[in-house]
Amino acid sequence: MSGICQVHSILSVKDLPMAKLDGLGAVLDLLKGLQPKIAAQIAKKTLSLNLDPLPSDCKKLKGYSGYYRVDSGEYRIVYC
Repeated sequence: MSGICQVHSILSVKDLPMAKLDGLGAVLDLLKGLQPKIAAQIAKKTLSLNLDPLPSDCKKLKGYSGYYRVDSGEYRIVYC
């Protein structure tokens, strides 16, 4: 699915919760077509999911088990 970045939880060496970004190529392709300021905002939010996959502003998607979304301006980042 174009424009969707899946996030899967994994453990780091120090057993701290981390995340692995899959589908990053699709995200980068989407960002290329946006204004630089908006692309940077979305990239920052997407990369922050690598540190905290369930930030306080994430919302669970109804009808899609294990899927969440976060807002980045007028855009929504959907991930699992």
